[in-house]
Formats: sequence, C-alpha cells, structure tokens
Amino acid sequence: MRKYKITFILLIFAEIHGLAQSPKIYSENTLLNDTSLIKTNVVGANPRNNKSENPEFEGWTFSATEALRVHKDYTLKDFRLVNSNTKYVWLHLNEFMPVATVARKGAVSPLLYTPTPEIGKVIVTNTPDSLNLEEYIRRSRLQAIIVVYKGKIVYERYPRMRQEDKHLYFSVTKTLAGTAIALLEDDGKIKLDDTVGKYIPELNVSSWGGIKLRDVLNMASGMTPQFDDPGARTDSNNLYFQFESAMGIQIKTLATDKGVWQALNKMSLLKQPGISFEYGGHNTVILSMIVERITGLSFSDFISNRIWNNIGAEADGYFGLSPEGIVVSSASMNSSLRDLARYGLLFTPSWGAVSHSKVVSDVIIKKIQHVGIDSQRFDKGAFGKRMINELGERPNHNAYQWDFVMGDGDFFKAGINGQGLYISPKKDLVIACFSHGDYTPGVSVAFLSRAIAKSFDKMSDKR
Repeated sequence: MRKYKITFILLIFAEIHGLAQSPKIYSENTLLNDTSLIKTNVVGANPRNNKSENPEFEGWTFSATEALRVHKDYTLKDFRLVNSNTKYVWLHLNEFMPVATVARKGAVSPLLYTPTPEIGKVIVTNTPDSLNLEEYIRRSRLQAIIVVYKGKIVYERYPRMRQEDKHLYFSVTKTLAGTAIALLEDDGKIKLDDTVGKYIPELNVSSWGGIKLRDVLNMASGMTPQFDDPGARTDSNNLYFQFESAMGIQIKTLATDKGVWQALNKMSLLKQPGISFEYGGHNTVILSMIVERITGLSFSDFISNRIWNNIGAEADGYFGLSPEGIVVSSASMNSSLRDLARYGLLFTPSWGAVSHSKVVSDVIIKKIQHVGIDSQRFDKGAFGKRMINELGERPNHNAYQWDFVMGDGDFFKAGINGQGLYISPKKDLVIACFSHGDYTPGVSVAFLSRAIAKSFDKMSDKR
C-alpha cells in the first residue's frame, strides 16, 4: 500500500511539473475545457474581465430595436461623425459594408494580468483641469484601454464596450500596410527606391508612377489632394472626397461609379516628393495594392498569414472593402482591443508572449526608429503641425505609416476620434485604446499615451 502511495505522489508531481513546463501558448479548446489552467491572472479566463463593472457602460449596449433604427438611419455621411448611429456602427462595421476576413489560426496566447493601479493616477491631459486617467475615463468617450508592460497586462478598462467587441481602428489600420511593406523589404522582395509604376503599371499614366515607394510609405508622396485639404470631407468636387467616395467611406458622387483607379489617376503632383510630411490615405491604399501585386495574395490574406496567424489572436479581424472589392487599408481594420495589443507586442522585446517566432525583426524596428521624414520636414504639412501641438513636444520623424517617432524610440499611430496604438520597444510597453470621439479639442490619445509611457520611467524603478 505504501508503494502505491509513493507512486501516486510521484505521478502528481510529474503532472504539476509538466504543467509548469508547458508552452506559453495554448489551444482554444484547452483554455475552454481544461479548468486546471483557468487562473484569475490569465486574461480571458477571469470572468471579471469579461464585462464592464462601471456605470458608464449603460447606454452603450443596443437592443434589437435600436440596432434596426441605426440600420435605417445610418448613411456614409455619419462614417467619421460622433453620433448615436456610430456608437453602433464602429462596433459592427461588417453590417454596413462588405468585408474581408483576417483569419486567426492555431493557439490563443493568454496574457497574464498583473494590475498596476497607479497607472490610473497618471495625469493624461494638457488642459487646466489636469485629469488623471481614471477621471479622464469617467468624463470622456474612451471606450476601452489596455496597457501591456513586459508582455503582461498591467491596466485594462472597458467602460463603454465589451471586451469581445471588434472596434473600428480607423487610421491605426495604416500601420498594417506599413508593416506589410517592411516585411517584404526584409524578405528582399521590394526596394524602397523602386517606383510605384514598377509594381502598378496602370498608374504610370499619372504622377503616381514615378514616385518612390519610400515617399509613399512615409506620407511624403507630394500628391494632391491631401487629407487635411479644405473640402476633403465636405466638397464632392474635391479629389480626396471623390477618392474616399470610390473607396466606400464617403457618400456617393459621380466619381464613385468610376472607381478607385480613376480616382487615383486623376490626382496630380502638388510638390516634390520627399520634402514634407503630407498625410493622406491614398498613400496607404497604394501600399496595400503593391503588397497584393508582389505576393499574389489579397491584402487581408497577407496580413492573416504574416501577422494575425502569428499573434495567438483570440478572434478573426476584418477589413472593410470598397464597392469594387479593394481593401480599405487606410481606415477599416476591426478587432478586439486585446488583439490590437497582441499585434503591438510584435514590436517589443516581449514578442514571445504572443508568438513562437519573431515576426517583426530588429532591423524593421530600427528602421522605424531611425529612418523617415526628419524633424525639419515633419511640420511642413498640416498634420505634422497638429501632432506637435497635441503632444507639446517635437517628434523626431514619422516613418512606415506611424504618425510620429520620438527621440527615445517610441512610436505611435492615431485613428480619428480617439483610436490609438503606442509602442515603446525600450520600455517593452504597448498602449492601445478605442474611443467614440475625443474628450475635447486639443486633448488627444497621442498625449494620453505619451503621458502613460513617460510614467513608466518612474514606475519601473519600483518594480
């Protein structure tokens, strides 16, 4: 009998040791079915993390009647507006335009949850009221925020959406096109000094054909019109308006039926390429088209194969499509907040928390940090000036579709109405958020994210 007891004890010890040595990434079935793996510090397994406990959440869910009302009332005029329609649309874009799935594959990467409450006390506004993060969340339209430090979630709130909801990234989407180009460059399949026309001969009839990929990648193509042009959002005769109409994210005009290709070919060179940061989603769409030409894959499949399949995503993401079926790579990616953070982790030393392989090389990260439109050219356009004003400090440059890169190597991408993704490779930090509108003019998620990142200089000393 004593012999059996010893054997039983040894078997238990072996089982515990095996669990301790198991890989970081588990299959969905294992997470769902094996209750021995469910810990309160594994995000996704803790029921308290699956719903908001805050009163602000009330009024941000929709009955069937309310959803039908939005389907009846919503038009493309609403797409970027903060109103009762877009409360619903930005969480259910696949009900309002055709989409392409960005499929997940394989094991889900659980993220450990080690709460750091002092993050909520960080001052995140540059206004006289000097709000800390917790107060900002109460007063603003922030829908969700996550802070991941050294591969672990240290702060996470869902005041105005559910954890599993898939939210529209808006322009944070652009980083996927920039990353795709960087991956192909790393593969030796593309050179940034090549011209657009080399890969897309159809654009050789316009000024696009002779522009270097480097300038398109860094928002310095010099092509008109620009996103910040007067009338770009309101004047149906404006070429940028017509381009977005053809892409299916602006109301229809006579240009819509003529398609995206004609809209691009109607554009002309406003200034010499490479001399200034001039923001525009047409640059991003050119990049995703080039990815498709080089690889023979749809842009959504490329992102799925090279990124989404390699982050242990909890769910599929999706892109919106134009009426012609062209991916709206400038503004239409949708996923859960945690999956956005998982993507961000690929740019940090903790990439192994979500992936078995290093997807984004150190070479790519160094290029983002050191190569782009430098500070002397950064504020030549309206968007760069606005970034400097919002931050209260001057970025080093912009690069690879990221809005700004700071002197410490941190980089950030904003999406209109309060979306954001902030990466600090040095601090091993990712900050991501979704919103339904900015708190007030001049108070941006860029400043908020930068403030949180800076706070880690002091907090890291305590860790």
